[in-house]
This record gives sequence, structure tokens and C-alpha cells, in this order.
Amino acid sequence: MNSNVLRFIAFLFSTLLISLTSLCYSNDIDLSKLEASNIKIYYSSNIDFENEKTYKNGIGIYIAPTKDNAAKFIAETNFNGFEFTTNLKLENILEILNAKIVKKQKIMINNQEKTIIYACTNKFNKFVIIDGKKVNVQILVSSFENKVGLPLLLGSY
Repeated sequence: MNSNVLRFIAFLFSTLLISLTSLCYSNDIDLSKLEASNIKIYYSSNIDFENEKTYKNGIGIYIAPTKDNAAKFIAETNFNGFEFTTNLKLENILEILNAKIVKKQKIMINNQEKTIIYACTNKFNKFVIIDGKKVNVQILVSSFENKVGLPLLLGSY
């Protein structure tokens, strides 16, 4: 077989693989099922939003949209990450996100021990590598409410 033919076949296969990967890793987060509140979406560059107020933080800006507007923004891919609070239990959050726990960590906040969960879901297309594993869900577990960040909590605990 001609080497150009082989290159063309390899190119077609690579294009198909990238397309399938993109389809498998879309942002499919249902904020209503997650009973999300206090939603913040983070951007590294200044973007003009027609009906959303922007807030500056150390790495860029964030917006605090309503649940309905947030669903539209997270369907896009031009943001760094987002976070929200929920009263759902950890097990329910993981089930709705179809997420598997990668790592657990205990930390002290205001002299109280808290648990941080690192997990991975196929419902969100951004991720970071922690201890050699993909992570795109971080959850601060609390008795009052849980704080969820995708791919990480970008605000304060």
C-alpha cells in the first residue's frame, strides 16, 4: 500500500476518534437535579455578558447566574470551571453526576475537620490530573451543605 494512502487512513481514524471523544465528553450537568444554588462560573479573561454582572477574582472573573442561565453557560466550553452549593447528600451528588471517587482528603477549616472528595465523571469535559488520575469533580462535604466544583472548587472553601 502507498504511504500516502496509509497516512490518509490514519488521518481519518484520528479524526473519527477525536470526534467520538468529544461526543462522549460533553457538559451534561443537570443543575436542577443537583438542587444547585449559589452558582458561580469562572472565566480567565474578561468577557462581556449581556444580562449578567461580573465579579473580579484573583484569576479573572466570575458570574453568578440563575440556575436556568447557568445551564446555558455550562453547555459552552469557554469557561474555566464552575461551582455551586447543594443540600443533597454526597451519594446523591455522585449518582446524579455518574461520578466515581478517585481520592478522599481530610482538611481542617475553622478548627473543624472536613472531607474533600475528588471524583471523575463523563458528564463534564474538563479535567485536571491529581496523583496521576483524571479529576473533574471536587466536593467539600459538610453537615450543613456540600460545595461542588467542576473540575475543582475555584473559590474559597
